[in-house]
Amino acid sequence: MNTYICQQCGKEFNRYSSDKKKGTFCSLGCYHDSMKKSVEIECSYCGKMFSRKPYKVRGEKSYCSRECSSKSQVTRVNKKCSTCGAEFLIEFGRVREHNFCCKECANKFPRTAWNKGTHFSPTAGKELTQEHREKISLAQRGEKHWNWQNGKTSLARRIRVSMEYRSWRSKVYKRDNYTCQFCGAYGTELNAHHIEEFSKNENRRFDVDNGITLCVPCHHAVHGKHLKVEVANG
Repeated sequence: MNTYICQQCGKEFNRYSSDKKKGTFCSLGCYHDSMKKSVEIECSYCGKMFSRKPYKVRGEKSYCSRECSSKSQVTRVNKKCSTCGAEFLIEFGRVREHNFCCKECANKFPRTAWNKGTHFSPTAGKELTQEHREKISLAQRGEKHWNWQNGKTSLARRIRVSMEYRSWRSKVYKRDNYTCQFCGAYGTELNAHHIEEFSKNENRRFDVDNGITLCVPCHHAVHGKHLKVEVANG
């Protein structure tokens, strides 16, 4: 937990850093009190001081009137490019800490990545062996998984998202050269179809010889009884 000072009453209080988006107020009462009073700010266009409620102050620029806001959109000022130093004209309302004369300069400007320092998974970006993937799958299966909900997912669903099923599907695709075995479609969305039905023959669910590669339309046609797949012997 971190220690903050209330912006309204000055009292010190503790809060988790993840709750900082709630603002630095010790209570809801102090937050509402802060909304009642106005703050003095300077108009970004004409420089005039004016009063405004804190919750109405948004972004880098604030204007005392609609007239100043409108003028800021049409009035152009000289600005130096943050990359090459060349001067160019830009609308006053678009002036920021860094502005650029062209897209090339904007792309060349050094920036800090938003995810710099973020800790990623040690396996991110690495090509894992099948054995390694199976070990990870077993370590996160069933009650070991963080989102385990007392086994409410059906058995058929659990099987179809398992590592064994995905491995069987990949082997079927590879054997058939990623080509629909009915119409010959290649480079389209594919399904691995069980020749002997998934629900009727449990022993052949992961048998590569019991699988065939079909495109989505042909797969729908098979289940709609418009096409027939011959059952292999054995």
